[in-house]
Amino acid sequence: MPQLTSFSRRSTTASPGPSEFKDRGLSLRFKITEARAVRLQSLAALAFFILHTGVLSAQQQGRPRLDFAIELAPLLKEYCFGCHNAKRKKGDIDIESALSSRPLVSRKDLWVNVLARVRDGDMPPEDEGQPSSPERSCLLRRLSAAAHYCFEEPGWISTRTLHSPL
Repeated sequence: MPQLTSFSRRSTTASPGPSEFKDRGLSLRFKITEARAVRLQSLAALAFFILHTGVLSAQQQGRPRLDFAIELAPLLKEYCFGCHNAKRKKGDIDIESALSSRPLVSRKDLWVNVLARVRDGDMPPEDEGQPSSPERSCLLRRLSAAAHYCFEEPGWISTRTLHSPL
């Protein structure tokens, strides 16, 4: 009985040690099982979180994403195609043909150059029509997204060989 009293006094200040579990008739197995339960609960919560975010991203992927060419075409047509088309190619740049080529990332050097020129205010030139501030910010946002997309690593590509029976 005196040990039980000392255990209850110690429990308010510190957690019981292994010998105190044995004194009360409990084994360490109880403590290990409790730790496993906590791990399983944490694992279940993590699995739920991962599955839940997967469902959300799948729902977002279900929405139609606009192509960069479709998003950029109206602004580029209004402010760039006048000088940088297949006929004029001012500065040896043909944005009109580059926009129609697929994939757009095949011309990443061009898109990075266009982004830099628009960001610095070099294009469109001062004597030509200028986009409004919201149009310029929209154009910069879309061009930077296109430039970022150009530099993403595509990852591993599995190639398969087809063997024809003889």
